[in-house]
Amino acid sequence: MASIALVVENDAGTRKLLEAMLRRLDLEVDVVAAPASALALLEAVDYDLVLLELLFPGSSGSEVLSWLEQKRPDALQRTIVVSSAPITELGKVRTQWPSVRGIQKPFELSDILDIARGVTASPTRRTGTAFEEFVRRSVRAGARAAVIVAAGEADAKPVATFGYRAETIDPFLPLALDADVPICDAMRSRTPVWIASLGPAAETYPHLVDVWRANESRALCAIPIIRGDAVIGAVGFSFREPRMFAESEQQAFLALAELAADVIQTRGE
Repeated sequence: MASIALVVENDAGTRKLLEAMLRRLDLEVDVVAAPASALALLEAVDYDLVLLELLFPGSSGSEVLSWLEQKRPDALQRTIVVSSAPITELGKVRTQWPSVRGIQKPFELSDILDIARGVTASPTRRTGTAFEEFVRRSVRAGARAAVIVAAGEADAKPVATFGYRAETIDPFLPLALDADVPICDAMRSRTPVWIASLGPAAETYPHLVDVWRANESRALCAIPIIRGDAVIGAVGFSFREPRMFAESEQQAFLALAELAADVIQTRGE
């Protein structure tokens, strides 16, 4: 499998530039515009290279560095901060995380290419898993979080999740199949549940609105996973902003449900 890189950058033009540059090195590239999206990916994917801005509206790229330090410290050696932050801030990053490289904007492409070549010269990639691909494609499609459940005789047990705060989701798991929640409704009806905003959700699922707000969810969808005549599980997605779920979006998430079925199968559920 090819080496993969993650670009965390809030400027669209810079994202495109960095993505194109890294693809010249034959890397697969994931691009996101906020640290929260980066953390959702990093929960599942051990990237060969991370390019990270520090300055974001309402957040900081330092959140990503702190997470890596706690959860995946070896990845700091494969991280390059490419930022418009003052040189003093880059110095603080270097002091706190000595293995992280720092480049101040505006930058020379050759400087980043040279470091990227060195970092990826001995790729750490393993064979990608179904869950890793599921997370990458889900984030690209705009999901901020997801849960995959496998259906049993009386309940639905979680197979995998990303992006949710454990303290708000764990009390609900495992789920009784007759629970009044979207993911169980989808399994019982055998049809997707599309919730474009919390307005309609407040009428249908008033007991869940506080949980969704705590998880910063403003839209949701739940899709049953059907094999043959049997419902083997379901997948639920959450989104940071309301969305219309146009036909093309619906098709994208139906395809992701097929990939979620592979996650259930490979995890032995």
